[in-house]
Amino acid sequence: EFGGIPAIQADLSILLNKELLRSLIISFFIFTTGLFLVFKNFSGVMIPILALLSVNTIAVGLLAKLGIPFNVMLSTLPVLTSLTIVSLVVHTLFRYNDKTIDSGNTVSKFNSTLEVLKELFVDNFLAALTTSIGFLMLAMSNVSMIKNFGLVVAGTNLLVWFLTQLFLIPVLSYLPKPELRRWTSSQAYWGLWLLRHKKPFFVAVCVTSIVCLVSTLGLNWNPRLFDDLPSGNSTRLTTEKIDQNFGGLLNYEFVMVDKKGDWLDPKNLGQLSRFTQAIKKLPNVGSAISAADFFKQPTDRGARLPASVRETSEISLMLSMSANNPVSHYLADDNSRTRIHVRFHDSPYRSIQHDQNKISELATRYFPKARHEVGGIGSIAHQLNNSISRDLVFGFWQSLLLIAVILAFVFRSFMWAFVATIPNFVAPLFLVGVLVITQTPIKPSIAIVFSIVIGL
Repeated sequence: EFGGIPAIQADLSILLNKELLRSLIISFFIFTTGLFLVFKNFSGVMIPILALLSVNTIAVGLLAKLGIPFNVMLSTLPVLTSLTIVSLVVHTLFRYNDKTIDSGNTVSKFNSTLEVLKELFVDNFLAALTTSIGFLMLAMSNVSMIKNFGLVVAGTNLLVWFLTQLFLIPVLSYLPKPELRRWTSSQAYWGLWLLRHKKPFFVAVCVTSIVCLVSTLGLNWNPRLFDDLPSGNSTRLTTEKIDQNFGGLLNYEFVMVDKKGDWLDPKNLGQLSRFTQAIKKLPNVGSAISAADFFKQPTDRGARLPASVRETSEISLMLSMSANNPVSHYLADDNSRTRIHVRFHDSPYRSIQHDQNKISELATRYFPKARHEVGGIGSIAHQLNNSISRDLVFGFWQSLLLIAVILAFVFRSFMWAFVATIPNFVAPLFLVGVLVITQTPIKPSIAIVFSIVIGL
């Protein structure tokens, strides 16, 4: 059996690759089916597919050439660029179908293509620019991973817009004209129904949005770290067994510094031992080890600590004669620093945070003159995930204000800019409501989906 953090990460990587391949196959099937429902000839289906393959290949290849590493967050980049490519190509094909006649003349089709692209230049550019602005706001984050994600996606999105325009010029000039099915030009009865019931529909959307906005206060920011694998996964079961029965998973290094003190003094060793025992009693602590544990000597009444400096020196000398002195991992050479190695169970974030604060309080009580330092994955993992998730969830909203200002200049009307911007709030607010109702813990994986909804 295999377990532990590396095994969890390896299994999760394999699972993500399988899920990604499965979702790509399903998405491609649905996407192709949708194209066949809209276009009645083969050309209308092939042009968007070719655009996806060629533009994504060039964009990703260019990033690789520039040496930009692909992390978990940037693995969503092809999805984001594909959405931009499809929207630009389909929008252009609809307009191209209305403006041109398939004469078979390449020069005529070339001129018609340039005319359509020129006519749609502002529309298509604004579509790409507003999306890039949304992701560019993430560059204001203090987390380098989020900042790089925002900059790369924003720049790649504008690159994709440019490459898509270049791609369409030769393709539309040489391939047969895409033809739309008849139903695409028929009346949209659902739209007419909404217009007839616009007041109750508007009120329902406003009330739902307000309720979802208020519900953001109830988002669950209290996740665990290692519960992403399926509940029946063997690696997860082994890891949970290790966590519960073998002293926890999350390493938390608590270092105390007292340059004027001597941690090998029997009195300090006694305090250090009592401090370690107090840590072990905290509900989310699986184990805690300090230098005092190596100086305990077995007796008829149980283990005891040295009673004198001489006894401490003798034990220290014996330990130093070993090939690898275990005390050296817990005590500095000048005795000014000592480390307590704590391992937390895989508990929710707030529970671990409470115990970490309690450890600091205990340290102040037992060693009021010592300074405290912390390290290890247990000190940063939850905080980092929480910072990433919050930046992804809340880092886009200010971009809508900037986009509204740009649209106000384009439309020459603040009212039209308001109308164009407000619908962008509805989908993410609805998603917030679903997350609150289901009490889904907010992790970076969930927050990425949320950022895609807002950013696009």
